[in-house]
Amino acid sequence: MTLNPHLSNNDKYFDSEFPECIISPSELVKLFGNHFYLNSLKEECRKLYSTTIELNSPNGGWELVRVYEIMKYEPKVGLHMKFDNRMKPFLLDMVKGNYTAINIEQIFKLTSPYAVRLLELCLQYKNMFKNGKIKRSMTEESIRFYLNVPENAYIGRIDNFKKNVLDEPIKEITEKTDFIMNYTTEKVGRRIKNFVFELNTTKVSEENCNIQFKFEIFYTENLDTAFESL
Repeated sequence: MTLNPHLSNNDKYFDSEFPECIISPSELVKLFGNHFYLNSLKEECRKLYSTTIELNSPNGGWELVRVYEIMKYEPKVGLHMKFDNRMKPFLLDMVKGNYTAINIEQIFKLTSPYAVRLLELCLQYKNMFKNGKIKRSMTEESIRFYLNVPENAYIGRIDNFKKNVLDEPIKEITEKTDFIMNYTTEKVGRRIKNFVFELNTTKVSEENCNIQFKFEIFYTENLDTAFESL
């Protein structure tokens, strides 16, 4: 939230370097919900500090990029955090490339990569609002591709596929964000032809659907899986 990314060519002021963020002890108490945050803070920071993003190139190569450069706690001061400079193309200079606008406050409430991706896929259709709702239809194959579901996972087990890939992530979206998501199915005989997703945005202003933060589309020719851990 401390970042001021370069979102358009009209920006007069934006961060060219990552600032160091300090989360005070009182803010940490609010985040963890109790006064015993020190018991779990170090372990949670270990997990965050080890977070990497995998970038895949068209020639079959790959690169692991670390998300954080600094993760340090000082008593009475708080937790020092800073993004690794290799994250600049993704979090600061956002002008180039194909981006989808998503409210950062909504996205960072989610822990499931499937939930993040499902929300972004629906928001890509934000120009097709009808009564405050967005609808998008997708086949099971396209869902597997866009969400990067493991190739052999839930094959022939549609109930498990719906539960783990759709139902639980959608429940998290509805419970943790201001969006309300659900889906129905279209069948040909007994076989599901399409999953029809509906995203209710009536609790979210149009401004918050379109401004404040830009996330690079997860799947492009040069970037197969990104921000999954983030």
